[in-house]
Amino acid sequence: MKVRDYECDLQGVVNNANYQHYMEHTRHEFLESLGVNFGKMHEDGLDAFVTKVSISYKKSLRSGDHYRSALRCAMRAPKLVFYQDILHLDGSLAARGEVECVIVDNGRERETVDSVARAYGATVVRPGRNLGYGVAANRGVAAPGARGEWVVVVNPDVVFMPGSIDDLVRAAQSWPRGGAFGPLIRDAEGEVYPSARRFPRLVSGAGHALLSGVWPGNPFSSAYRENADPTRAHAVDWLSGACLLLRREAFDDVGGFDASYFMFFEDTQLGEQLAAAGWQSVYIPQAEVVHEQGASWRDRPESMLRAHHRSAAHYLDGVYARPYQAPLRWALRSGLRIREEVQVRIARRQVR
Repeated sequence: MKVRDYECDLQGVVNNANYQHYMEHTRHEFLESLGVNFGKMHEDGLDAFVTKVSISYKKSLRSGDHYRSALRCAMRAPKLVFYQDILHLDGSLAARGEVECVIVDNGRERETVDSVARAYGATVVRPGRNLGYGVAANRGVAAPGARGEWVVVVNPDVVFMPGSIDDLVRAAQSWPRGGAFGPLIRDAEGEVYPSARRFPRLVSGAGHALLSGVWPGNPFSSAYRENADPTRAHAVDWLSGACLLLRREAFDDVGGFDASYFMFFEDTQLGEQLAAAGWQSVYIPQAEVVHEQGASWRDRPESMLRAHHRSAAHYLDGVYARPYQAPLRWALRSGLRIREEVQVRIARRQVR
């Protein structure tokens, strides 16, 4: 491979963050060569989490240099570790990296999980049952020996664009109170997904819930999603859990994802926890990923809709938790129940 001039800084040497991009690209190509299907992995209950990235810089690459990227995998229970070297063509070492990954088995497909783990060289964390996304992430992050400064929690059907993790880590250095960092997320058609949002509250949340399906551009949905300015890095209320870079100090400070959420709204609640503890959630649109979401919704729309509404009700119960707000909680739950039944009936008709 060849160094491009825009990868270099003013001194004419490769910017340190770009070595992580080279290594990330190598890992991606390696896994692609194994035929790993991340969507199928997630459907089988298999989630992988990067828990640590460490790079040592030895002999700088310069613009126009050609280099080789080498990788090997090893087991270091309970983690998969990628050992990666960036080499000058004369064999001298430009940079050496170590990337730790933990796989959490949230499903029942033991053979599939074991075959993928062997391909990765990973250690599988088996909780014995499906704990839900947030709790599974907590288990992976807490795995013995996984103590990196940064944690990446990501859906297995997310594809990283070149340099996206580098961009997140680099931007995070400018936000010392940043606890969570999220990239710009595109869907499989290239449309930007509104992954940085305001906390759902009574007026905006109700308006969004009632009107978003029939009037996507309504003012309530627009206000709910207006945090996502794609032109600059900025603090927001909460970020989509599909892809997050987390500062371990902040994640540990708030106790990780709230274990009372099985699926949906665990990322919204994490934003609440971080804000309450004085940490920021920061949207980094210069980092991009593609989320090829939709398989679970297509295959099991009714169960997904019901789970989403249950979690929404649970979240709002926490927001409006004071005793005198009990009538409001009842009204919100009733409204969500009606909306759930309407959407389930629509989904059933679409399946027929």
